[in-house]
Amino acid sequence: MYLFDNLPLEIIRFEIFPYLDYEGRNAVNACLPRQDRIPTPFAKDSNNILMIKIQTCLLKKLLDRTYKETRRHREILKLFRSFDKLSHIFQYNYKFHVCMIEKCKKYSKSDEPEYTLTTKYFKKTLVKLCADFLEVYKIKYPFKYNLNSGVWNPIQNRYVEKEGWRT
Repeated sequence: MYLFDNLPLEIIRFEIFPYLDYEGRNAVNACLPRQDRIPTPFAKDSNNILMIKIQTCLLKKLLDRTYKETRRHREILKLFRSFDKLSHIFQYNYKFHVCMIEKCKKYSKSDEPEYTLTTKYFKKTLVKLCADFLEVYKIKYPFKYNLNSGVWNPIQNRYVEKEGWRT
């Protein structure tokens, strides 16, 4: 005997299901017999959101190492070299996209004051990495759209602006 056996299936499908988010639908489906379960599709861009979360953890790890290590120059070069692993953040987060381009434009000039206390190897390598990135980022990592622009609304299954109501 299941929890919703006494409730007609039409009530569940048309009166309850439209007002549930993804996790809620899965919980209700678990309470229904197998033949009455309603398939729930993944949310829009759920794969991109998952990749952004994974790459954010990687970026946080790299940034933490640059602050903790005594050889910060080496860690900063690792950060700029590992940019292929951070492509989803760059393509789907406008703030990170703009920040990365500004930093690369700044560091691609060899006369920056930040380079006064660095080695020649670090200066030459970082200038080259940033210049190479600025040449290919529009082709290899084009900005697609911002996934962080709104709050996910499970009832309407679309992103709504922050001024709208929240669930």
